[in-house]
Amino acid sequence: SQKNEPQPPKMQLSEQEKMLLNSIASTLQPATAHYTKLKLHPATGTKFKKHLIALQFITEETILVRAGKGSSANVLFPTDSAFKYLGLKKPKGTKGGDSPQHQYLVRSLANIIPESQLEFMIGAERKSVDLFLCLKPELHKDFIEAVKVSIIFYIANRDNEHLDIFYIETNYPSSNYVAIEIECSNPQRTGPVNIQKNAEAGIAFTILGLLPAEAKKFNPELITGLPEALQRKVIVVDALKLLDYLRERYDRRGNP
Repeated sequence: SQKNEPQPPKMQLSEQEKMLLNSIASTLQPATAHYTKLKLHPATGTKFKKHLIALQFITEETILVRAGKGSSANVLFPTDSAFKYLGLKKPKGTKGGDSPQHQYLVRSLANIIPESQLEFMIGAERKSVDLFLCLKPELHKDFIEAVKVSIIFYIANRDNEHLDIFYIETNYPSSNYVAIEIECSNPQRTGPVNIQKNAEAGIAFTILGLLPAEAKKFNPELITGLPEALQRKVIVVDALKLLDYLRERYDRRGNP
């Protein structure tokens, strides 16, 4: 009978290993941050981490996590097997085949920016954006400040009526639709395409987030080469500075 059929062995993890795996499945962060949160000695945490990697429950990737010196860290990523083992539904993520760097930045921003939607579909053509939000002056005060301090390039709107750098028409609801696109590979090639398609889908502002290497060699022609109607719909920012500022604001208030 079916009861007598041999069952495949279930890989056994200690309670502490399960705690670590649960932590990794819930938040993308450096290995040391998980150890601190769980009060694990670094040597013990590293032993558990190696065991979880060997069982293919997690991977470890060296990526940029903050701006400035010492900006890289070893971040732990859960695999599909981890969610299956824990009996958890895999959270909505970014596009399949996504790079660890892109995943980390988009998910980290989604966790911090209020009412932001990850991998959101908009418009008749169902255009996908990394992050979407309806900008609200009070709710997104910190976000607006973060954009201002991390700006690399934008063309100022000549109208007098504006909300800081975002121009919002009160009688036109979708004028507060904002898309954040994190460009980790080739912004000169993919940036203009995203800006054009986002505008066609009804996005009022596209924020392009660049990594430091791309920010250093940023060419304003990426924006000035666009049709004039699109040029004021784009704000180019340093993605890591944006994330750093938001973290600082939320940490200061005692939020996660």
